[in-house]
Amino acid sequence: MSSSAEAAQPDGTTSGADTLRTFVERMSLALHERGWGRMPARVYVALLCDEREQLTARQLTEILGVSAAAISSAVNQLIDSGLVERDAVPGSRQEHYRLSPGGILDAVLRKQEAYPHLADLADEGAEVLGSDSPGAERLGELADFVRFMDGELKEIAERWKERRRS
Repeated sequence: MSSSAEAAQPDGTTSGADTLRTFVERMSLALHERGWGRMPARVYVALLCDEREQLTARQLTEILGVSAAAISSAVNQLIDSGLVERDAVPGSRQEHYRLSPGGILDAVLRKQEAYPHLADLADEGAEVLGSDSPGAERLGELADFVRFMDGELKEIAERWKERRRS
């Protein structure tokens, strides 16, 4: 994913780099539509697709055509979520970023850690509202669903780890 690719070839077709840029935009838009921030999605997909193991903020600004501030904010969000890590490179004064090993699974499991607390809060809310309240019924359903998802995600994570080992 080089930023120096030309927009079109002499025969009028687009270059491989342009096709890749289009894919990055389409994939990041799909993630954005599923709740990701727009810039973190773009940075994440750029890191997924680039042939290099790590990229600097400058390289990301060139690839995505955005400001250094936008990259900095997006990278920090991705680091906080566990999807990206800062990587020290001897002799370089620039920060390098790479995908975290186990990234997406670890990020999902980290969010899952909040599920028991969310279920307990829903139960507490149901108690506050009283058993004959429609709101209590909805909160009870939320608590049940969250506990169900918690158990299912743990099982899915174990199956995924086993699949990756084999």
